[in-house]
Amino acid sequence: MRLQLTLALLLAASPGRADSRADATLRVYTDDDDMTVVSPSVRAEAEVGRTTIEASATADAVTGASIDVVTSASPAAISERRVEFGVGATRTVTPTAPLALSGSLHGSFEVDHEAFRGEAGASVELLDRQLTLGARYTGGRDAIGTVMDPSFERTRVLHQVTTTVSVILDRRTIVDVVVEGTTSRGYHASPYRRVPLVAPDWPTPTWLAEEVPATRRSIAGAGRLRRALGETWFGALGYRVYRDDWSITSQTASVDARRQLGARVLAGVGARAYHQTGADFYRAAYVDDGGGAPRFRTRDRTLGPMRTLFGSLTVDVTLGERRAWHALVAGGVLASWFLDFPPQADRHALLVTLSLSRALGGEP
Repeated sequence: MRLQLTLALLLAASPGRADSRADATLRVYTDDDDMTVVSPSVRAEAEVGRTTIEASATADAVTGASIDVVTSASPAAISERRVEFGVGATRTVTPTAPLALSGSLHGSFEVDHEAFRGEAGASVELLDRQLTLGARYTGGRDAIGTVMDPSFERTRVLHQVTTTVSVILDRRTIVDVVVEGTTSRGYHASPYRRVPLVAPDWPTPTWLAEEVPATRRSIAGAGRLRRALGETWFGALGYRVYRDDWSITSQTASVDARRQLGARVLAGVGARAYHQTGADFYRAAYVDDGGGAPRFRTRDRTLGPMRTLFGSLTVDVTLGERRAWHALVAGGVLASWFLDFPPQADRHALLVTLSLSRALGGEP
């Protein structure tokens, strides 16, 4: 099995304000599912009084012939381009009892898909900053088309509410709790994906358009414990559970450890395990037993039962006499198993990240 490789190179932009920061990023992704994604991006952040302003732009070039979308009914490889722009701001309203308000807008554009997201949030620190409460609303709209049919257009609308609670238990321990509810209505299928329907008395399958429910509601909860272990070690444990009305249940467990090596180097190791059940309408194969095609049908392997394991190593280094430069080297190994997807039962991946960024101008 050929390994998938992700290589991210984050390069600093030119100098500027003392309270500003800029990053330029290049990510290259390739996997054993014959997909390659090249993603350059830029990001800038500046503080103006109590307000932090952020702007970003990303471009993706996607090529490949993924098992997930290519079938005998649609054998051509895909090639597409996507650009995304985003702006956001966070305002600290009351510095004595810190209340922060935030908002952002993002737009993503490609030849057959446009997506818009807007966010509004607030957070407040209470009990002498021992307790932080936060809430965020995200609204979105997607317009989905296909290059094979210019008249094809479907939409999807997203509503999401996220609440967070962070508590400092003592000088070494922090607990975070997150609850998130999401409702999405509209077109959730892929116009390029075809699903085979097998008839026992016919030698070849009939390839049908994918059809999934028009509404998807989910609820997720997560908890994380962060603790300093001695003077140089730091650790974190996390757990997340998810459930939606497509009958998908997932659980994610994570563990991370970091160690300070001198004044400038932070090294770490992490692991994450994920498991999910399949959607109630997902089948490895759909069989026509005389009743015709099922109402809902999909060939999306991520809607079937699956599990993943991920392990990573990181080294975080502060550079320069004034410590204005920041470098990160990280490597990870990802293994995925699709428990009921015969075309591809497993996938293995290698992820490598190299980053370099800089606080701009003046004192960092």
